[in-house]
Amino acid sequence: MDKLKLLQGRNGQELKLVDMLAADWEQVAIQIGFQPYEVGILQRNHANDSRGACWKLFNEWISQNGDLLPPTWSSLYDVLLHVEYESAADQMKAILSVVDT
Repeated sequence: MDKLKLLQGRNGQELKLVDMLAADWEQVAIQIGFQPYEVGILQRNHANDSRGACWKLFNEWISQNGDLLPPTWSSLYDVLLHVEYESAADQMKAILSVVDT
């Protein structure tokens, strides 16, 4: 399974997902499979820094070995649709051309 390259598209264009998702990173975390207590730890450690929390979330997701969704573009695409971030999902899909499975 290919792990996604953190916020980097195949053609080198940077995806601005952290900026787009920072305000609702908690919803994204829950959909990825993080437990509420893990979200709480991130909230405490990044109390006034939602962008930093979102970065940490993605880094934790990519380096995980647990029960989270697999860190693939396809998983992230599904999460974005589920938390109603269609514009971010559409942008990601356009940049990647085809979502990995």
